[in-house]
Amino acid sequence: MKYTKKKTKKICRFCDCPFSPDPRSGLRQYACSKEICQKMRKRENGNRWQRNHPKYKKHKKKYMKGWRKRNPNFSKEYRKSHPEYRQREIERMRIKRLHKKFVAKPSSKN
Repeated sequence: MKYTKKKTKKICRFCDCPFSPDPRSGLRQYACSKEICQKMRKRENGNRWQRNHPKYKKHKKKYMKGWRKRNPNFSKEYRKSHPEYRQREIERMRIKRLHKKFVAKPSSKN
């Protein structure tokens, strides 16, 4: 006689669609496999981690400031030795500026 686990359906916390959770995760899974739901799950988990570790950001900023002081020309040398990175950055910034230009600004007429 074969025993099979009953397939359970859960409702995704983000899109309210039913999904079958991965059997390895048991009852812990709360998001379906859609890309947008996974992004939202990761953002939620990241925000939770930040709330639970409030000193991390301050410590990292202090550490990076010291690292930059010890390696003052790193960025300049990296860009010089990686031209493909430089091109990607130029394109990324161009898109960012375009997006910023077309995003509606809140009006101050109240």
